[in-house]
Amino acid sequence: MMDVKTTKTWEDLSLCRSVSTISSSASTAEATAGNDVSSFLFDDCRDDASLVKSPCKFWLCVGHLSLGTTDAELKSLFYPYGADEAFTAWEGPQMSGFVGFTSPEMADLAAQKMHAFIPRRQSQALVVHPVSLDDVAQARSRSLKSLLAVLYSESAPQAISALIQHSKLPAAMAGEVATEVARASPVVLQRLVSALAGLSTQWAGFVAFNEELLKLLLRSLLEANELNPAQSINCGAVVGNLFMLNMITGDPYYLATRLLQRGSQQLAQLEGVCALAHTCTPLTTYHISRAAFWAQVTEMATMAADAETSEVLLGHLRRYTKSATPQSAAASLQPARASLPHPFSTMPCPPPTTSLPHHTQPFVPLSAPRTFAQHSRQDEVKRRTIYVSHLPGLLPQNMLLELLTAAGAVNKIRICAGTGYCTLFAFVEMRTLEGAQRAMSMNGLQLMGFAIRVQTARNAVQDVVKEDAHFDSDGNLLQPCLFGATQAPLSQCLTSMS
Repeated sequence: MMDVKTTKTWEDLSLCRSVSTISSSASTAEATAGNDVSSFLFDDCRDDASLVKSPCKFWLCVGHLSLGTTDAELKSLFYPYGADEAFTAWEGPQMSGFVGFTSPEMADLAAQKMHAFIPRRQSQALVVHPVSLDDVAQARSRSLKSLLAVLYSESAPQAISALIQHSKLPAAMAGEVATEVARASPVVLQRLVSALAGLSTQWAGFVAFNEELLKLLLRSLLEANELNPAQSINCGAVVGNLFMLNMITGDPYYLATRLLQRGSQQLAQLEGVCALAHTCTPLTTYHISRAAFWAQVTEMATMAADAETSEVLLGHLRRYTKSATPQSAAASLQPARASLPHPFSTMPCPPPTTSLPHHTQPFVPLSAPRTFAQHSRQDEVKRRTIYVSHLPGLLPQNMLLELLTAAGAVNKIRICAGTGYCTLFAFVEMRTLEGAQRAMSMNGLQLMGFAIRVQTARNAVQDVVKEDAHFDSDGNLLQPCLFGATQAPLSQCLTSMS
């Protein structure tokens, strides 16, 4: 029980006299037919009721929450201490929670018990402290309201993802997203794609949202006479990203070919369809349909009656040729060796038909100088390998690569997940020892609310995959590290630890 002084502090903080009301902790002591606990514990949707003046006069602010925390999860976290209301709000890239109580004693107890508490699936301890009603009112004004308001604010992409998943009507939300896609600037479009990548497949409306969004974007591409080229490019790029994020399945180049055949072949439509194809260039499993699509684009460029249309299509062909040539040239310069499986592939590696690469050659006794040189090189590779932990799973791959390349060139990246942890960790082989030392200075850097840890790895990365940097026998670079070619989250590129 709180003393008189503490109670007076809470009353001064709330700036108003406590209103007598029935606490949910008392009214829901039993789960009866007319009093179901789950009806308020897991109501994930914020509606007009949030605008009604709340009976809660004592509020706590909760910091260091996981970015995916919902209002219902926050309320259930504090429910054992009599929480009557809870909501989350974003301020820039940070998310905070606010929990309301009608009883000052329960609010004080919750603050004592939950401060420095580490919830399940989190790595950071909570920071809990009381706040005034004015602070709560300001936080409500920053809470999730409309897609337009959040999209053009400083909120992190996770705030946009949370807003989409809070929608009671996924199809209607897909319509809003499609509208914003068409008129978005490149920066806003990047935020929107990152938000789509953060959508949970466990969301009940995930399938309905994806289907409706794809239908609306394809309709925009087929009826491109209502869009300008920039808007059509946005629609095509987002459709391509839906394929890249595995939110929809199928052959993107077959779809692009069908769009060319069924469309009116106006300039805006052609721009959008080619944007779809360019976005899917990193996909390496559609060689035949990709070649067929660009062959059709070539034919349309030669037969176009409009010189502007012909020049635009030829520009897309040059762009595709430029993006495809370095990979094929690098492949032709690599020494013959057995193909290596993709990290996501479940197919076994085929038996080698040519000479084995150096790292798989049978062991042959070496002379003492050669053995010493080999061990020296292995030690040097190990010193160039760093261990990065506390990585958020929603962090885009290209963002991680950009962060690492700021310290120096990267040879290999392996993303792993530990049992019982909400964050990921990575083994990164830098190209130089100096680059590894510069990367160590990133220790403690905040990424999406998580402070990453960077330290020297105990072992070097032993395996080789096709996305790694490749060198010839003289040490000349044949292929840079291809990790980070997409904006997919790190959780979609985990490396098996077997």
